Amino acid sequence: LNNYTEISLLSADEQSKVSVVENKSTKEQFVLKTIQIEASQGELMKAELEKIGQLKHQAVLPLISYKIEPAKVHVLTKFIDGGTLHAQIIRRFSLNVPLSNSQILSIVHQVITCLLQIDVKHGDLSPDCIFISNKQLQIKINFATSAHLLKTADQNDVASLGKLIYQMAAPNPYKTVFNSFDDYEPLPNKLMQSVFLLFSNYLFQFTMENALKMVEILLSQIDSQSEDVFIETKQNIVLQPKAQKTPKLLKKSDELMQKINATRQKGEELIQKLKSKVHSAVDKMQNYEVFTSPVKSEHQLKEEQLTISQETAKKRSPVTSIRFEPAIEQEKEKVQIQQSDSFEIRTESEFDLNDVPQPITDYSQIELYETKKQLGRGCFGVALLTQFKPTHELFVVKVMALHTNDYFKTAQQREIQIVQEVKHENIINCKFVTFRDNKYFMVLEYAQAGSLQDMLDEFKENKKWISKKLVIKLFQQLTAGLQYLHQNGIMHRDLKPENILLMKEQNDLIVKISDFGCAKKHLNGQNTVVGTKEYMPPELLANFVNKVSYVNYGFESDIWSLGVVFYQMLTFEKPYQAESDQLLCNAYQSGKYTKIEDKELQKVIDMTLQVNPKNRKSIQQIAEYLKSIG
Repeated sequence: LNNYTEISLLSADEQSKVSVVENKSTKEQFVLKTIQIEASQGELMKAELEKIGQLKHQAVLPLISYKIEPAKVHVLTKFIDGGTLHAQIIRRFSLNVPLSNSQILSIVHQVITCLLQIDVKHGDLSPDCIFISNKQLQIKINFATSAHLLKTADQNDVASLGKLIYQMAAPNPYKTVFNSFDDYEPLPNKLMQSVFLLFSNYLFQFTMENALKMVEILLSQIDSQSEDVFIETKQNIVLQPKAQKTPKLLKKSDELMQKINATRQKGEELIQKLKSKVHSAVDKMQNYEVFTSPVKSEHQLKEEQLTISQETAKKRSPVTSIRFEPAIEQEKEKVQIQQSDSFEIRTESEFDLNDVPQPITDYSQIELYETKKQLGRGCFGVALLTQFKPTHELFVVKVMALHTNDYFKTAQQREIQIVQEVKHENIINCKFVTFRDNKYFMVLEYAQAGSLQDMLDEFKENKKWISKKLVIKLFQQLTAGLQYLHQNGIMHRDLKPENILLMKEQNDLIVKISDFGCAKKHLNGQNTVVGTKEYMPPELLANFVNKVSYVNYGFESDIWSLGVVFYQMLTFEKPYQAESDQLLCNAYQSGKYTKIEDKELQKVIDMTLQVNPKNRKSIQQIAEYLKSIG
């Protein structure tokens, strides 16, 4: 594990973490998956991994190596830059370029062929387990999934193929879950709907051999683009039913076949009518508005509509677009005339992976965030760890009910305004804020390394001190973030280790100041006494004890809190401790606390923990001193 450096985080949840890593020597990239396990599962995991390592097939994702520890297992697999099938489906959905029937069947054919030749059940077939290795849509199946490793693969893989087909052919990939055949949305693609019904183990229980034969027949006839090709080949397939057929489902299937059969003649008539009207329209072009200037290709037009980066689109030959408004208004078809005299009606296009531009990452659609777990709950609302479905990125969504109390409502709006304004590498970044159903949804970047408090607790538990070098490095970042806030006239007013988050980027820890629930623009005059008592400066705590709600103070209050945090990083303790608020006030006035032996570090304490606020140094002075010793 020490030979690899993390390049990027692909996904993470309570059970597993998936990252792209790079070999330090060869610079070759791999995917490292770490799965949490129980100690009793170690032997089972080892047996499974050894079995997976022996699988040799061009469609199997190679298992490079693995390491089993008492509470976790690390699995290293080959990195496939084409991404998962799930990502491909999402990308095509965003561009309105769905997989064609032949592409869907080709992928299914590769899966079935692989499973038959290696004679192994997968048990967890899904678009997330299938990788696309090149523009010809060649696949790599990942057998090292947590679901496959942690249980016996007893699921019917043919039934899984049915669900896989449904997900590839569904008009909306975000709505592909169904509870039963009495509660799901049929596919508009009649051919794929028929195959889905048969594969899904509800009408018949196909064997893998039956499924392969059916797919091969369909692929051989798919060029005709006839939706009723299934009817013509049905009698040539050996079904070998193994379960009682449900009358209700058979009736539904028969009705479906009748509808498919009825569309054939109607479709042929429509095509002839379209061809006739196109010829007629060409003959009468002078009566219609003709756009003769070259326009961009279909992909480039979609790129402009979606504001996708130009570098991901490919240029195609310019075409001349002719508008036949009365001629084909009823059919709602688009006709493209090439600059040559020939023309064709395009009903379906085959697209390579390289033809598909990257989708927009529109983070403003709150419905695209899937909740993974709850991180915390308080008077403000709830914080949720979520995954943004199109990119699999992890974010924290803070959900806050709209306050009816005027004071809290003002504070809430102030927080929302500040988090959207501040932009600094050492301040937690807010992607966007939206309001719906009387709730605010605030999407924030996810600090996967936890909080500074988590780090202090871990060092203390392991009876280790944080090195001076690391303390200065982290504190410099914290000071930089606070300096940015003060320069922009913002007081944080609740600095403490719990509100200082850490992000891991490769081998570096990045400090992120978070939680602006108490933050406020500094104005001369009275300010509310807010914050956490153990980190309040003496002048605020005294007023709090005396029940004085408003007092005149400024940025120097943050400097005191900063000093308390710095002291904790060095000692794991707060400089002043007492059994009551009043005794803590008395301790502050005495000015007595245990000094730090390191004189360079003690000077930082002297610059911040001054009982008299006028004697505290500014954030700029502290930053300059840290630079001189760092």
